[in-house]
Amino acid sequence: MAREIIEGFGAYKIIMTRGTPSHVGKEEDWEDTIAEAVGADIRSEQFIDVEGYKIYARHKVGRSSIAHGRNTAPNRLQSWNFIKSASGLCPLADWVILNHVHYCIGGFQFFGNKKIETITIPALQTVSQYGVKECEGEVHFGLVYADIHKGVKKNQKELIEIIKSAQPQEIVI
Repeated sequence: MAREIIEGFGAYKIIMTRGTPSHVGKEEDWEDTIAEAVGADIRSEQFIDVEGYKIYARHKVGRSSIAHGRNTAPNRLQSWNFIKSASGLCPLADWVILNHVHYCIGGFQFFGNKKIETITIPALQTVSQYGVKECEGEVHFGLVYADIHKGVKKNQKELIEIIKSAQPQEIVI
């Protein structure tokens, strides 16, 4: 199913990041199998250059159960990207894209004159036992889309539905 969806976009280049075992298999890394099938470049973290606009993408990021703390872990990775890029260890990102937390939150920080945006993208998993057991608060289901043209990000859209996954779907006594 994942292969059909990915191929349905008709992208000329496919770039993927590896997930965590609870999503992609504890015995086998299924995302590697999918990446091979669709001809994707897959890594645990990706540094992507789109016409000069640089993206840092990875799946795993810490999460917070408190509403006002949800941007802490993404901001930490954003800061580490800035520090590591100053040491020549990685490219400096314009946009840090993260997954894993099942909620969508974003923002930006300035590092000198450099503005770096960050976003955790929503889940593509709706109400499930994982959501009930692991996620607190709202779970956001959906997609994030943006056009990047001539090194400039334009038309970012978040298509999100709020899922009540932290509430049990049945009561068992």
